[in-house]
Amino acid sequence: MKHGEIRYNKNTDRWVFENQADGFHCGEALEFKIGNRYVYGTLEYGLDWIVIFPDSRFRLMNSWVYPVRVP
Repeated sequence: MKHGEIRYNKNTDRWVFENQADGFHCGEALEFKIGNRYVYGTLEYGLDWIVIFPDSRFRLMNSWVYPVRVP
C-alpha cells in the first residue's frame, strides 16, 4: 500500500492522492489514519463527499488534508 495524503481538487470536484491527475470515484476504498491507526473506509458522494467506515460515516471537509493508505 502507498502512504500519503488526499486533498480536494475543486476543479474536478474529486479527492486526489498526492496530486495524481485522476481523482477517486464513489465506492473506492482507502484506509484513513485516525489517531495512530488506519481504518478502512469507502468514499461516497451525495450532497457532499463522505467516508463510510464499518460503524460510522463522516463528511470530508474540502479544505482539509487527510493522511491515507491506498492499494
